[in-house]
Amino acid sequence: MRFDNYVASVLNISRNKASELIKGGKVLTNGEICTKVSSEVSEAKISLLDEIYVGRGALKLKSFLETMKFDLAGKNALDIGSSTGGFMQILLECGVKSVTGVDVGTDQLDASLRGDERVKIYEKTDVREFAKENLNKFDLITCDVSFISLAEILPVICELASANSLIITLFKPQFEVGVGVKRSKKGVVTDAKAVN
Repeated sequence: MRFDNYVASVLNISRNKASELIKGGKVLTNGEICTKVSSEVSEAKISLLDEIYVGRGALKLKSFLETMKFDLAGKNALDIGSSTGGFMQILLECGVKSVTGVDVGTDQLDASLRGDERVKIYEKTDVREFAKENLNKFDLITCDVSFISLAEILPVICELASANSLIITLFKPQFEVGVGVKRSKKGVVTDAKAVN
């Protein structure tokens, strides 16, 4: 059996996720790192070097929270741009009471989070529309959005925040500085003045 298929079946994850972990050198087979997804295996002891996160967003937020040392226990959180749920996963690990996800996409949230009673998800939903119908205020708001400027949604974030809310937003220069700014061939903004 191909190594990626074997890892997927043993860990009960998608083949794409297994492939990502293998290529990243995160999977040990019989104590050895193997980065070739097409390797043939019959039976092997599989272990991981790191925890499995549902999305790369988890690593962004985890690193930030480890640095800042915020106490998130018991908070009611809102995650804007929830996607696969990476931020949600970390928030739950940090002890939030509940997390509400809002995303314009659909069917992206990982099944492990979709089935968690502490999670409520609003898919195909723009946060600006969500705010018009939502009466709740949140103690903690996280935001990781693409293809829209934070300037477009910060007023709504403030409406949804309680008086002492913690608000954590991911700043993505490519969506904040406009189209005329100098970028690399890969689209990365290279004009430091525009970012500052």
